Amino acid sequence: MFGSDVPVSSAKGNLGHTMGACGAIEAIICIEAMARGVVPPTRNLVEPDVAAIALPTAPLDKPLSRVLSTNFAFGGINTAVVLAHPDLAREP
Repeated sequence: MFGSDVPVSSAKGNLGHTMGACGAIEAIICIEAMARGVVPPTRNLVEPDVAAIALPTAPLDKPLSRVLSTNFAFGGINTAVVLAHPDLAREP
């Protein structure tokens, strides 16, 4: 859907199950990733299936204009939010 060059990362390996706080924590991580221009790696990911999606195993320097954060917690607390960098996410 997004193409093979869109990196995918997960903070769950660092944080575990945070239940209802997962959306807020991941939003902060996404904002920091955009501000720093770095995609954080997925902790404990050793052998990603590179044919499926781009999963960085080390920090990836990449300017990020938009990020999609999805959260699927226990009990149906499901969210998806798109965050945009104020300087990079200009409409063409």
